Amino acid sequence: MLKITTLFILFLLFINANEITYERGWQLRGTDSNFSTIKILQNTNIESIWGYKNGKWYADFQNKKNNFKIERLKEIKNNEGFWIKAKNRGSFGYTPSYHDILNVKKGWNIYGVSKELNPSTFNNQNIKIIWTFNNKLNSWRGYSSHTDIQNLIHDMGLEKITKILPNEGFWLQSMSDINLTLKQSQEEKVNNAKVYGINIYARQLRFDEYQLPPLSDNEFNSLSENNKYLVANKLLGSLFYGFDYVRLKKLIESGKFISTIQELFTKDVDEQEIIDVDKKMDYYIHNRNYSEKRVAPIMARLYELKPSKYFIDNWVAYVLTQTILFSPAYELDSVNYADIMNVYRRLVDSFEQGYSLQWTTFLHTISDDNWRRFRSPEDNGREMLEIYLMDFNDSHVPLVAKALKNWKLDRRSESLEIGFDKNREPISNLFKNTTITDGFDFYSKLVLQPTFLKTVITRLVQIYFPNFTISKQEEVIDKIIKSNPKTWQDILKEIVFSKEYLLYSQKIKSLEEVFYQTSKALHWKAKYNTFSNLNYYLSKMHQSTMKYKLGRKVTVPIDTQSFAWFQRTVSGYILTNYENNTSLESSDDGWNKYELFKTLPPELFGNNEVRDDGKHLYQWYPYERKRANYIINYLFYSIASRKPTDEEMKFLTDLIDEEKRYSDTFDNPYWIDLYGHKKAKDDWSDRGYFAALVLDYISRLDTIYIFKAIKDK
Repeated sequence: MLKITTLFILFLLFINANEITYERGWQLRGTDSNFSTIKILQNTNIESIWGYKNGKWYADFQNKKNNFKIERLKEIKNNEGFWIKAKNRGSFGYTPSYHDILNVKKGWNIYGVSKELNPSTFNNQNIKIIWTFNNKLNSWRGYSSHTDIQNLIHDMGLEKITKILPNEGFWLQSMSDINLTLKQSQEEKVNNAKVYGINIYARQLRFDEYQLPPLSDNEFNSLSENNKYLVANKLLGSLFYGFDYVRLKKLIESGKFISTIQELFTKDVDEQEIIDVDKKMDYYIHNRNYSEKRVAPIMARLYELKPSKYFIDNWVAYVLTQTILFSPAYELDSVNYADIMNVYRRLVDSFEQGYSLQWTTFLHTISDDNWRRFRSPEDNGREMLEIYLMDFNDSHVPLVAKALKNWKLDRRSESLEIGFDKNREPISNLFKNTTITDGFDFYSKLVLQPTFLKTVITRLVQIYFPNFTISKQEEVIDKIIKSNPKTWQDILKEIVFSKEYLLYSQKIKSLEEVFYQTSKALHWKAKYNTFSNLNYYLSKMHQSTMKYKLGRKVTVPIDTQSFAWFQRTVSGYILTNYENNTSLESSDDGWNKYELFKTLPPELFGNNEVRDDGKHLYQWYPYERKRANYIINYLFYSIASRKPTDEEMKFLTDLIDEEKRYSDTFDNPYWIDLYGHKKAKDDWSDRGYFAALVLDYISRLDTIYIFKAIKDK
C-alpha cells in the first residue's frame, strides 16, 4: 500500500510540473487546461493576454489599463489558444487534461493542446487551413490537406507545418462545427512508456525552451569584431568543431551565426554518412594496442562526422565519459578494455534512440561495466549515492548494501551476477517518501530522486563555469533545472549555447577543444596514428581519455609538467605540423603545406607581376605584403580568435622582408618569397612555410589555451 501511495504522489508531482514557456514579445500559445488570466498576469512578466472567441477579441492587461476598450478576457478554457505579449522570457505552470476530442467551431478559432500533434490530424475536408507563429523567427507556418491551399502556401514562400508542439497555439479555419479526434500515435504511446517508473523516451528541448537563455543573433551581432571571433570559436571549439577563416567570416557577416550553428547541430544526419564514417574506423585502429583500438576510433568519429544531431550525440557521449558520471575507468585492473567502447557506444545508442537521461543512467548503473568500476555491493552503492546524488551519508551505505545483497561481480569472468537470494524486506529510510527492496528498486529510485538532476547538472556546470563563484554557479544550475531537461543532450547544449557561458565563463581548454577546432580551420589531414598520438599526449597532460575511475579533474591541469606537454602538443604537433606526404600509407599527418594557401583572393595579385613571357618578376612588390597580411589575418582570426595587433602584423611581415636580411637587430628567413616563383608549387610551398612561422608565433598566445570571458560577471 505504501508503495502504491508513493508512486501516486510521484505521479501527481509529475503531472503538475508542466509549464508553458514564453519569450519576449508576441507569441501564440495554447493548452487543454483551464486557468485564470488574473493569476497569470500577477505572477509573470506577461504584459497582456488576448483571446479570440466566436469572431470576437478579448484581452486582459497586467497594468489594468485597457486602451483598446476591449471586453475583458477573464479565463482561458480547455483547448483555447491565446496570444501573449511578454516583457521578457518566462514560464507559468498548469495541469494538463489531455482531451482526446477537440470541439472545432465553424470559422476562425485559436486552439492549443498539451501534447505534440501531427498536422495530418487535421486532414478533414471541413478544415481549410491551420497556422502557427514562430516567435523567434517572427514568421508564420501553414498546413492544409486541400491541394489548392497547399499550393498557395508554397507560392507565398511560407514554411510548411511539420508538427505542432505541446502548448503551441494554432489558428484553425473550419467550414462547419466538427468534433476532431486527437488520436495518440503509436510513437506517442511508445514515448509514454515507463519501466520501474522511469520514462524511457524523452523529447529534446527546443532552444527557445531553455531557461538559461542562449546567446541570440542580435546579441552576437552587437559584439565588437574581436569578440565575435572569440565567441564564435568558443562555441565551435566547445562543440569539437571549427571552420576555416573564409567560412567563419562569411557566417559571422551573415548576421545569423548563432542560429545557423543551432540549425547545423540539430539537423538529422544522412544514414549513409554514418555508414561511410564507420567504414573508415578500421584505418584508425591499424597496429594499435588494446586501449587505443577503442579510444582512437571514438576520437576519429568526431573528427570525421559533419555537424548534425548525431554529431551532438557523439560529442555528449565523449564529454560524459570523461567525467565521474560515466568514465569507463580502464586504469583499473578489473576493467576490460572493451568497456571503453561498450560504455561509449551504449550512450550514443541511447541518445540515438531518444532515451531520457534517467533511463540512460539507469541502464549504465546496472551494467557489467559499472560494476567493474565498483565491485562490492557496499562500494557500488556508496559510489552511486555519491556520484549521482552527492549523498555522502555513511549511514546509508549499509541500507544500499542490503538492497544489493544478491548483486556481485564474479571474480573469474569479471561479469555482474545477480542471484536469487534478493532482499525482500522493505527499506524505507534511504530515500525520502520512497520504499525500496532490491537492486533494481535502488537504481531506478536513485535516478528519480529530486537531487539527481541537480547533482548531474552541477557536475557539468563545474566544468564549464570554473571562474564563477559558487553562488553564481548555483544561479546557472537553478536555471537549467527550471528548464526541466529530459535528455543529457539538453543539459550540455543549454550550457554551451548559453549567453552565460559564451560571454562570461572563462576556462582552460581541453586538448580536444583545441585540436578539433584548429584542425578544421587548417584543413588538417589525420592519418592512422593521429588519434593514438593525441591519446599519448593527453596522458602526458594527465588528461587521458576515459581512463580515470573518478573521471578527469574538473579543471584542466596546468601544473608545470602538464602545461609543458600541452604547449608542446599544440605547437609542435598541431599548429606547426604540416604534411608533405599525402599518401594514406604515410604517417605524415598535419595540415597540407601545398594546399592551405594554394588559392588566394584575386585582389592579392597585380597586373605587373608577370612578364610578357609568363615568368614572375623577382622584385619586391606591395602585393607580397598584401599576401602576407592576408595569411596572417586568416590564421589569427580562425586560430587565435582575434585580429593581429599592428605590432604583430609588422613583426610577422618583417620575417620575409629581404631588406631585414643580416640586420644587426633582426635576422629572418629571407628565402621565403610570396611575390612569385616560376613554378606554382613553389609559391604554395613558400606560403606554407610562412604560415608555419605565423602559427609558431600564435602557439604562444593565451587565446589558444583559454576560452576567455569577454565580459565580467
